[in-house]
Amino acid sequence: MPTIIPVTGGPDTGKTTTLNMLEEEHTIVREVARDLIDTQMKIEGGILPWNDLMTFQHMVHAVQKQRERGLTPGYVFLDRSHVDQLAYVDVFHSRHEEDDFLGYTRTLVESANYAPFAFILDPIPPEIMEADPNYRKEDPETSLKIHMALEKVYAEFAIELISVPFMTVPERVALITVETVKRVPK
Repeated sequence: MPTIIPVTGGPDTGKTTTLNMLEEEHTIVREVARDLIDTQMKIEGGILPWNDLMTFQHMVHAVQKQRERGLTPGYVFLDRSHVDQLAYVDVFHSRHEEDDFLGYTRTLVESANYAPFAFILDPIPPEIMEADPNYRKEDPETSLKIHMALEKVYAEFAIELISVPFMTVPERVALITVETVKRVPK
C-alpha cells in the first residue's frame, strides 16, 4: 500500500523543484492545477481559475482523484492534494457560496488515505524575490495569504504540517526523507 504524502506551500516556494529531486527515488504525483491551466489556456473559452474558480476547482478534484488511483506501494509525494483546493477557495472565493464543495472535498480527503502528515515549504525570502522580479507570479501579500490558508485547512483535516524552511533543494529533500522515514519506516 502506498504512503501518500502531500507537499504543499504557497506559490513559487520550490515545490516542483523539490519534488523533481524526490522523484529520483520515489513516486511523484504532479500538480494538477498547473497542468490544467496549461491545457485550458490553449482552448478558446477554456476554464481558468481567474475566470471561474469553482468550476476549475471541481476539475482539479476530478483529475487529482484520477491521478491518485492505482499508486504503487512505497512513498508517494503529491505536488498539492485535495486539501489545497479549499485554501484557494478561501483566499479567492468563499466557501459559503459553494457549501457542497467542502463536503465533496471532505469525502475525497477521507477516501484518499493520505498520511497523517504533510510537508509545507516555507516562502522564498523577500530578498530573493526582489532580486528576480519575474520569479513570483503572485504578489508577496497574496502568496502569504495562500500559505496561511494552507496551514488552516490542513489543520481542519487534522493533517500535521511539517515545515520545510528555505534551504537548498538537496537539504529540503534530505529533511523530507528523514522526517518521512521517521514517521513511516519502510
